[in-house]
Amino acid sequence: METKTYFTMEEFIYSAAALRQGLRNRTTREAEENLLMLRAHVLDPTREAMGQPIQVTSGFRTPALNTLIGGAPKSQHMKGEAADITVLGYSLTFEKNREMFRYIRDHLTFDQLILENEGRWIHVSYVWRDTKKNRGQVLEITNGKTLWSGNAAQHREKERKEANNENR
Repeated sequence: METKTYFTMEEFIYSAAALRQGLRNRTTREAEENLLMLRAHVLDPTREAMGQPIQVTSGFRTPALNTLIGGAPKSQHMKGEAADITVLGYSLTFEKNREMFRYIRDHLTFDQLILENEGRWIHVSYVWRDTKKNRGQVLEITNGKTLWSGNAAQHREKERKEANNENR
């Protein structure tokens, strides 16, 4: 079954910060190819599974934009391999973002999946030129501090233990 396309290149390129500073956030051909693969292998299947709109809050970044917003020096956003996303209309409750996080973690191939600031948004990356480079790394980060790091199976076990502790 073919998945519908939900995201446009404009959504991946748009940046209010770049507009405010007069920066041109233009992709390279390679970055566009990477974004299309991220969309096809992660974002569109996630949107389909969630059954509701997902907003790209940060997609491609030029090095200048990445520096401006304080991105990681080797950010995958600069290669078009990453996007920050949130379920549209649910960013204040975070539970839908956590549900989306769990869907990606449990059902899709990814390089890095980060639950940012307790679920305010999710960072996800995908490497397609060599899919063996998809690390399946799962992190929880709040205010720039890594609170947890591991893989999908370890994260499921962490959640199971937390749920058991809450039920005691």
